[in-house]
Amino acid sequence: MGLFDKLFKKKNTQKAVSVAQPQIFKPKKTVEELWCEVSKQQNPCLLKDIPYPSNYPQFKFNLNPLRTQAVIESSIPCECCGKIDKYSYIAGIDHYAKKEVPEIKNLCLYCIYNGEAIKKFGGAFTDKSFIANKTASKEVTEEIMYRTPSFTTWQEKEWLSHCKMPCTYIGQVYIGDLLKMGIYKQVRTELSKTFYYRQMPMTISDIDDMLIDMVEDSSIEGHLFMCIICKKYKLSVDLD
Repeated sequence: MGLFDKLFKKKNTQKAVSVAQPQIFKPKKTVEELWCEVSKQQNPCLLKDIPYPSNYPQFKFNLNPLRTQAVIESSIPCECCGKIDKYSYIAGIDHYAKKEVPEIKNLCLYCIYNGEAIKKFGGAFTDKSFIANKTASKEVTEEIMYRTPSFTTWQEKEWLSHCKMPCTYIGQVYIGDLLKMGIYKQVRTELSKTFYYRQMPMTISDIDDMLIDMVEDSSIEGHLFMCIICKKYKLSVDLD
């Protein structure tokens, strides 16, 4: 069952909204009330402020791979170049290529950045079908597919876009991260638009009810992106 099937399996009899803009209703709780509730949890935030070394590869569409769950400290040799590096990419390669892709568990960031990993093993870190912007240039699309660390999801991943360009990936987040960063309202509004244009309208209150469960050990995950043009944030929601 796909993500949106799970989200809206109880709403599949709703008639599509035909108005020009999403329907917005007053939220049940203010941002301050939400933070007061969320901050009581043992780990209200997930996104860590981990400095990314300036001497490591700089990825345009993944500003800090160390803040993802896909890169860890490791002493295991890279399966591409054979060298041991401090960090290892463990999210593997997507098996959506035409030929079978071997299971790869450890890659250094250098072999991802220079394209050697995909050149050697085939496949892609993010399949083309998962990149939301279908009008992005071939160069940009291939940079995300073949030379950018990806992230892990339960359902099919979605690389969001904004301003007619793929966004840069920030990392997996809890609702506490959005509230602490002061971007909760912005992200909530963008989610409302996304659901609306997919003919799956949700009110602001509906989204509050969904995101309040985006906490530690829950069945819902959030993946935060930022527009590389206007710096606006967007959220991709993933369900177990």
